[in-house]
Amino acid sequence: MNDEVRTSLERMNLLPRDASFTVTPLTGGVSSRILLIEAEGKSFCFKQAMAKLNVRADWYAPVERSRAEVAWINAANAILPGIAPKILAEDSELHAFAMAYLPLEKYSIWKSDLQGGGAFWETAHAAGHALAAIHAATAGNVTMAESFDNAEQFHALRVDPFILAVARQHPNIAERLETLAAHLSSARIALVHGDFSPKNILVGGPHGLIILDAECATFGDPAFDVAFCLTHLMLKQLSNSENRIQATEAFHDLLASYKKGLVWESWNDFEQRLVNLLPALILARIDGKSPVDYLDNATRDVVRTFAANRIAHPSQSICALALAWKKAFE
Repeated sequence: MNDEVRTSLERMNLLPRDASFTVTPLTGGVSSRILLIEAEGKSFCFKQAMAKLNVRADWYAPVERSRAEVAWINAANAILPGIAPKILAEDSELHAFAMAYLPLEKYSIWKSDLQGGGAFWETAHAAGHALAAIHAATAGNVTMAESFDNAEQFHALRVDPFILAVARQHPNIAERLETLAAHLSSARIALVHGDFSPKNILVGGPHGLIILDAECATFGDPAFDVAFCLTHLMLKQLSNSENRIQATEAFHDLLASYKKGLVWESWNDFEQRLVNLLPALILARIDGKSPVDYLDNATRDVVRTFAANRIAHPSQSICALALAWKKAFE
């Protein structure tokens, strides 16, 4: 492994020939090899896309997605400087890149904060604000749409494992899920991160958060990013009683902050797509290729029933959906 990494670092002009360096594997993802590189008195991250994701199910994705991640990070940093780690160099031959290392001694992971009962409304507010700013700055941008024409990658990383995989297990709602999948594959509205969740958000930085892991980036429906994050906040409400209040507040704070920045379309249009997406993504976290691991079987059954019913009979508003969710677990 080190020989391959050395060759890549030399190719990116980040390591002098024959110079010594140390490699420390970093955790946190299932789709890439992430390493801490220490060389010549400097520390940085090395990230390489893997063809097969490290999950129980058979899940493969194009390794070219590393290019999409680099492009999203550069685009986001141009809109909100410091909102993502700085890209140092890219190795297209190995489908890898190097970026600034952000030590956890300086930053916390929002997911860990949520699990510890400290959702912090500031982070939720900052997340909604930053996401809306990126969507607003890219909505309708033809050049951006051409640069992020990543429908094949998005299908492999999100549409199939999160929507169509669930449709195959639930034939009674398969048609509605297939319609949703078709929409996600064809929508061209704004630049989408594709994996906007608490595990990919560091607390800190000039905007209150730093966004990681953009390899699912595409030009698509921005409602996906909002729904993807809200799904996690809804499920975190069920992990333990201490989390319920904080995660619920984070849900509403993120949504309110995002709504203030939604300027490219009407809230009514956006909201309807959001309430269609949320139950589908909730069900995906139970029966898709990347299920959550912190819910017991009884809770999973209630979530499964709730989500399937809401897919078959969509809520009229996000408030109605949130209220029904609360009542389902009282």
